[in-house]
Amino acid sequence: MVFERLFGRGQTARFECVYKECKSLCCKNNLVVLNEDDIASFKEMEIPVSEVTETLSLNEFLKVLGATPLKQLEGLLVLRLKKTADGCCAFLIPEDGACKVYNRRPY
Repeated sequence: MVFERLFGRGQTARFECVYKECKSLCCKNNLVVLNEDDIASFKEMEIPVSEVTETLSLNEFLKVLGATPLKQLEGLLVLRLKKTADGCCAFLIPEDGACKVYNRRPY
């Protein structure tokens, strides 16, 4: 997994969400790629994984990031969180900007 080079298994970034100040900007119009720990966490919380995720080709993911697709990556997939119709994270509570799964949010 690409992100394991940045964070070891079970580690998360030291980050404190200030969603009331920023109006949840990082939960809108971004691409949240999931790893095995994230999926296990969803299952523990009894969140139907298939309802909140979708697959994306790794090359499509690279395009979103502004990188050039690579032939050797064809056929490889990543799992990402689905977005609502307005581009927000599926776990964002629109009324107050909080997160439904904040304590166990994906990396």
